[in-house]
Amino acid sequence: MIISDIFKGDLDISSNTVIQGIVNGDVTVAEGAVLIVRGIVNGNIHFLKSSEGELHGMINGDVINNGGDIKIFGTIDGKVLENSGTTFVENEAVIRKKI
Repeated sequence: MIISDIFKGDLDISSNTVIQGIVNGDVTVAEGAVLIVRGIVNGNIHFLKSSEGELHGMINGDVINNGGDIKIFGTIDGKVLENSGTTFVENEAVIRKKI
């Protein structure tokens, strides 16, 4: 699925998805799903067990890893919380609220 417009409300990702537009709400990435963000998420992103993510865009909220495999290349205007799983932060990525 590709989201290239404005999506209002919380979003549950259960299949491979690319966000190129704007999501105004929290995003939950289910087990086995892949999320690639090239746009903007105005909310938190929750990665569940065995999910994957590449964050190139802007996240205005927290990124919470509960067992996923996440790579951060963009800007996070919030915290990155790694409860479990692996989180890679590229040197040029920006995390505005460090724990």
